[in-house]
Amino acid sequence: MKNKAIVFTDVRKAEYLEQEISETAIPAGNVLIETIYSLISAGTETACFRGVEIWFKLPRTPGYSCVGRVIGKADDVTDLEVGDLIFCRGQHQKYQYVDLKSNYCKLPEGIDLRYAPFARMFAIAFTSIRMSKIELGDDVLVVGLGLIGNGAAQLAQLQGANVAAMDLSDDRIALAKACGIRRAINSGESPDMTARILEQLDGRKPSTVIDATGVPKVIDKAIDYVAPDGRLILLGSPRGDTEGNITHFQQHIHRFLHRVEVIGAHEQMCPAKQMPYVKHSCERNERICLELLRDGRLTAAPLLTHMVDPAAAQAGYAELDRGNPDYVGVLFDWRKQ
Repeated sequence: MKNKAIVFTDVRKAEYLEQEISETAIPAGNVLIETIYSLISAGTETACFRGVEIWFKLPRTPGYSCVGRVIGKADDVTDLEVGDLIFCRGQHQKYQYVDLKSNYCKLPEGIDLRYAPFARMFAIAFTSIRMSKIELGDDVLVVGLGLIGNGAAQLAQLQGANVAAMDLSDDRIALAKACGIRRAINSGESPDMTARILEQLDGRKPSTVIDATGVPKVIDKAIDYVAPDGRLILLGSPRGDTEGNITHFQQHIHRFLHRVEVIGAHEQMCPAKQMPYVKHSCERNERICLELLRDGRLTAAPLLTHMVDPAAAQAGYAELDRGNPDYVGVLFDWRKQ
């Protein structure tokens, strides 16, 4: 049958193309879904759009967060039935196979389908909480309030932390506050934000700083904000070049005065699938986030800034590429395709 997909055919070129997909020859262990909504992962997909992700070879269909309805399945599939609604790491296309060896979750009853794809971004942010071992009453600073940073701040608050957050965009700060992140400030107020951070945390430096920007210059500065014996969590994927004196960063790790521990928090620090004798996994994090969204304990509604027709993908990616701060949560709506 006819399929439609968004394909990055060249650098900064997103085309909406017609393809073929079989509704009868479904591979073993797979289901066929009809996509309802798919969410852009702004940082990763914009880098792919620019052609700077070495693992993403053009031409290729981007995307790794969607919800859809099962419309067919292989004979050996017993865990899902036609008509089931699932969340999966699907691409931006109307119809697609989902290998059940990969991560997927049946949607919990009562969840708003528009917000279910945000579970993927929140689950990525979840790794920073797992790796930092935040406890009740800890002071935490989140740097960067895109989808990932916003999710990290919300999750840290659910963990019982005193959370402050910062971003250069007043619009993202407003979105953070709409999501219940009470202490959010503009990081462009001063070259040294230490005093403002102390104000937000009752005079204390944060024991955990989570960088959700991936910007090397920002990371270098963020280590200054960490309290002695604290942790700097690298949640955002580092991209781009920077010039500076690396000694400053190394001294905060090495010297007794600072004793900062720097920890990477890529989601693959956890196993992808749930497995015996291992508590945490990406699959478990995604399921928990779906349930938190359903129950209203995680908030995504203010983050859905744009609902985009897949045929207009080029315009949406162009806005993300030029850094339009109004574009935060961009959802492709496949219902009429």
